Amino acid sequence: MTAYALPPVSQFAGDDGSADPALTAVLMAYAAGQVGLYAVQRALVSARVLVPVVAELAELGQAPDGRRAEKTTHMSSVTITGRDGRLAQPMFTSIAALTAWNPQARPFPSSAVDVARGAYAQGAVALVIDMAGPVDVVLEGPSMLALAECRVWLPAVEDPEVLAAVGDALAGLPGLAGVDVSASAEADLTLTLHVLGADDVPGSARDVAQEAAQRLATVDLLRVRLERGLDLAVTPT
Repeated sequence: MTAYALPPVSQFAGDDGSADPALTAVLMAYAAGQVGLYAVQRALVSARVLVPVVAELAELGQAPDGRRAEKTTHMSSVTITGRDGRLAQPMFTSIAALTAWNPQARPFPSSAVDVARGAYAQGAVALVIDMAGPVDVVLEGPSMLALAECRVWLPAVEDPEVLAAVGDALAGLPGLAGVDVSASAEADLTLTLHVLGADDVPGSARDVAQEAAQRLATVDLLRVRLERGLDLAVTPT
């Protein structure tokens, strides 16, 4: 377990620590299988959450006359380390949920967006919501990135920035007549490449697919927003 210093003042001064009814409703619907993780992330974009903080003892210093300085403490946010060594940031919807996890921790109210940004700054790779229940959820990868960027996380096939990036990357590709984009069960997207004369020119379909894959691999936005990657299919035109 590690800790990092919190800003001195919270914008949620006077918060009573109760759970946001709208966020609670989404989490319960998620637990019941009625909505997916996209809905949870969407609710968090505008939500207040509680970060667990603990008192950290400052290192003992030495006064100019040689005497030991007095001990000082400061409040720090807690992160957790998984078995794989990666850091995660816990956050909670209410004081009750936080206390169920650690009765000694104190709540620090913050926006979920700011928590995600702070977690990235500290090298955390996941956000864990209500670790001790009533509904525990993990955001990582593209969903955590979207929260840190204060935007709604969308399926790749519905994300206009992803679709634009694909179009820009493949624009002007020799032999490519068009591209169909669809959802995929195994990847984030399936791209069906319509290749001119693929049946008539040996190797042409393979060459177009290879060039397309190379172009797409250089797009930074696709690397960070696509967790499972792209499937490429080729069809002659």
